Amino acid sequence: MSYFYKQFKDSQFTASFSSQADLYLLAKSLNPKSIFSQAGNALTVRLVLLQENLISLFDQQERISGLSAAEYQLDNSSLPKWQYMQLASSGTDPEYSGLEIDEFEIQKHLYSYFNNYCSILDRIAIELNEIYKIGQNISVVDFRNIQIDRILSKNTHLWKLIKDSKRYFDRNRIFDYRDVLSHQGLIQIKIPLQGVKSGFITEKIIYLKSNPRSKFSHYNIKMSLFCRENFDYLVNFCDSVYAHCIKNLKENNKYPIN
Repeated sequence: MSYFYKQFKDSQFTASFSSQADLYLLAKSLNPKSIFSQAGNALTVRLVLLQENLISLFDQQERISGLSAAEYQLDNSSLPKWQYMQLASSGTDPEYSGLEIDEFEIQKHLYSYFNNYCSILDRIAIELNEIYKIGQNISVVDFRNIQIDRILSKNTHLWKLIKDSKRYFDRNRIFDYRDVLSHQGLIQIKIPLQGVKSGFITEKIIYLKSNPRSKFSHYNIKMSLFCRENFDYLVNFCDSVYAHCIKNLKENNKYPIN
């Protein structure tokens, strides 16, 4: 039995993956031994996990946004402004002892979100490698090194879609977040506090660095908004890729495409 993302899609998300089942059924009919004939659907597993990660990040953001001023406010008015925006990395810092924020949960779901996100793109690369007979070793092919020029002669629109994928989602930054999380374990986050000083920042939003590799980078990426938008972009991107694959497979009536 095959499982598809539409069976698990949460109603709060609008992006659909309508072409997923069509490609799986078509590929299996043309080649019963293709990777689409595996009992489990590797892409669905990753998409469902990514959706769960995103919902958990929403929950953390909502929890922080709902904190009362008493829970959120700092008493030391002598702190410089940048420290009002700093989220303590441990609960032992006396300056932040009253801050009811579970950074462990935030980091846990950020780690899973960005790893699952990139894993979905790598899975797409593996599937394209087989469908279009690109010939790269399955153990090393991934989204950043797939030789998409071998698709050019078979589908220029698909080639352009993949080549320009950074227009659909923040591809490079997402891989940067994943790489930093994978190698360093955490990415730095900050939350502007509802400050002591009148007129200071009042929104309580989890922010990420625009460049996680740089210690000088600004915290100007709104976590929930960024993750939500790029989730929708990713699902739509996968749907478009699959639609192109379906068109080529029907035209050639064979799998893989020569």
